[in-house]
Amino acid sequence: MKKAWTDLKSFITVVVMFLFAYCIIRQIPIDETLKSVLATVVGFFLGAKSVKNKEGE
Repeated sequence: MKKAWTDLKSFITVVVMFLFAYCIIRQIPIDETLKSVLATVVGFFLGAKSVKNKEGE
C-alpha cells in the first residue's frame, strides 16, 4: 500500500476506488461518468501491472 501513495496512477486508482465505495456505502446514486472513470482507471491500472509483470519474466 505504501507504493500507492508515491506513484500517481496508483494514488488516483485508490482515490477513485474509495470514492466509489463511499457512494455505495452512503447509497448515493452513482453517475455514469463515475462508472466509466472507474472502469477506465482500474482497467489502465491492471493493464499496466500486467505489462510490468510480463516484462519481469
